[in-house]
Amino acid sequence: MGMFDRFVSRNQKTRSPRLGARVSMELRVDVRLARDGAVHSVLLEDISTGGARITTPLRLSKSDVITLVFIAPRNEKIELVCRIVSVRPLEGALHVDYGLKFVALKPAVADVVRRLVARRQQLQATGAAAFTSARTR
Repeated sequence: MGMFDRFVSRNQKTRSPRLGARVSMELRVDVRLARDGAVHSVLLEDISTGGARITTPLRLSKSDVITLVFIAPRNEKIELVCRIVSVRPLEGALHVDYGLKFVALKPAVADVVRRLVARRQQLQATGAAAFTSARTR
């Protein structure tokens, strides 16, 4: 291994594989910041069983801890503790995309998230099938 090879391999980012399917959604949710307890409204762009993506004009830092708070379909209040794992500014926009990883989910909350993701997948598949069949008529 040459000197350049060591430099390249040292700076390559390793990414853990996605654990579950990501489903898109546009839902206003509250975010509570761990550093000061402040609550802000953000847009939940997508969710999976292992994490989520939000968009907001708030300036957060990678590794900040936040809690997503929203109401699930069966009127269940969900609080998901998350760590920010990616920050992606949107070109030409005031908003920033933040990738979140769920941390310390209790089994009951993890089950609610699994059901939510499965339900959204089912709805999206049904909608895509209806759209496809309507276009083929």
